[in-house]
Amino acid sequence: MLILADRHTVTVTDSHTGEVLATHTVDPDRLYWRNQQRSPGRWPGLPQQQR
Repeated sequence: MLILADRHTVTVTDSHTGEVLATHTVDPDRLYWRNQQRSPGRWPGLPQQQR
């Protein structure tokens, strides 16, 4: 895993394949930064048919 960070974004990639696993926009006023690679409103860890 490779994590790239600057003042505004954090990007997590697979170090072997280069696949982007997560992208987060940094907002210092919030405690949680949504993964921009995923759809909003999903339940973490649940397969699509269980929602």
